Amino acid sequence: MNKAGDWTKGTNEKTRIAGLSKDQIMTPQASAEAALKWPHYKGRINPDDRNRLGPYQGHYEALRGYNAATSSGGLKPGSEYANDVFNRAWASYGDWQQ
Repeated sequence: MNKAGDWTKGTNEKTRIAGLSKDQIMTPQASAEAALKWPHYKGRINPDDRNRLGPYQGHYEALRGYNAATSSGGLKPGSEYANDVFNRAWASYGDWQQ
C-alpha cells in the first residue's frame, strides 16, 4: 500500500484517500486503516470515466481496482487478483451463504 513504486506521480490520492504520506513508516493501525479505505475508494471509481466517483460497485470491483495489474487469458485487469482473494476466502470460510 505504501511502497514507493505504488505512488502515482503528480497525484496525492493516497494522502487524500487513505491519509498516508510517502515513505511513512507503517504501523499496524495505519496499515489496517489504509487497507480498508483504499479498496472502498477503488470500488467507487466510475468505470466509464476514471476521473469520477460513483456509487460503490461492490467488493469484486473494489478488489479489481485495488490491484489492477494486467491479467492473463483475456480477463479484465485486476481480475486474477480479485478472483484469488475470493477463492482464498471461500477456501477459508466455506459457503457462508448457506
